[in-house]
Amino acid sequence: MLFMAELIKNISSTVKFLREQKGLSQSKLAELSGVHEKTIISVESGKHSVTIDVLEKICKILEIEPYELLLPPKSTIREDLRLDVNRELKNIKNTIDRILDFNDKSNLKSKLNEN
Repeated sequence: MLFMAELIKNISSTVKFLREQKGLSQSKLAELSGVHEKTIISVESGKHSVTIDVLEKICKILEIEPYELLLPPKSTIREDLRLDVNRELKNIKNTIDRILDFNDKSNLKSKLNEN
């Protein structure tokens, strides 16, 4: 059951994320897809199951393939990538700081030895 709950969560999150990315309201998505607005609300809340036919209509408007609804939401993936990039940038900055610090100390030693 946990697996199904995760799939439903992915579907609801992805539909909402993509709808918002396209600047569509729930009622506009319903109108364009030919699906009742309550159904869109139901899909996004993940509280009720919907038919594959309904998901196909929604996917057509969102310009994705139905299987993409089963993947983790892109907003989550982007956030994970953002965190990974930030972590790597911090690591790079720390490495550069250590190199510069070492270089400064080496230069200071050289200058002291010159005198």
